[in-house]
Amino acid sequence: MAFGPEWQPDIGDYGLVGDCRTAGLVSRDGSIDWLCLPHFSGPSVFAALLDPERGGSFQVRPEGKVTARRRYLGPTAVLETVFETEAGAVRLVDCMPVVDGGGLRPMRELVRVVDVIRGEIALEVRFATPELHPRRSAYPIARSPRLGLHMER
Repeated sequence: MAFGPEWQPDIGDYGLVGDCRTAGLVSRDGSIDWLCLPHFSGPSVFAALLDPERGGSFQVRPEGKVTARRRYLGPTAVLETVFETEAGAVRLVDCMPVVDGGGLRPMRELVRVVDVIRGEIALEVRFATPELHPRRSAYPIARSPRLGLHMER
């Protein structure tokens, strides 16, 4: 797989994870390229789907050449991506939990779990967000990746 502005997956190659209040789109290469917080009409935290260069994304994948297969676990919105490389295999599980018997707490949580299935795998992790301006001061915000991650309350 190639990366950068010249590479853009088809919309059909995205999986959806959500918590009934917002949702994220996960590409086949393990990149969250669309996510608005704290709800569907909130500001985008990741928007590489619209602007690969400046939109921001959160990617977790093995380094080098990979093949990927995906599936939803049971009748859930829990997305499993299995990456195969010459050195082994790794599983990436993405979800946004809905807890408390269907309640909508905690506020918003994106959970990404990486599990090595076999071999020894070097991972590439990229986290890039545009600078965001919160609508309400109670919402966390992320700042430019050049400055590192900064959360405000």
